[in-house]
Amino acid sequence: MIDSVTKRVICVAMGTGRRHDLGLLKISKTRFAQAVLVKADKGCQGIEQVGGRSETPHEKLRGGQLSEE
Repeated sequence: MIDSVTKRVICVAMGTGRRHDLGLLKISKTRFAQAVLVKADKGCQGIEQVGGRSETPHEKLRGGQLSEE
């Protein structure tokens, strides 16, 4: 995990074999304070179940357009 303001590494977790990032986060039992907003990629949908506030990108609908945001 990286702090978006300072760009410093906050936490590192490693696993053996093939393991999804979200699964590794669950196993590490890392928790986030309510004041922290976790920004994750689409592969981490469901991160809100781990705890804390989170934000993941929305998928473009077939034939639709993405907003600038």
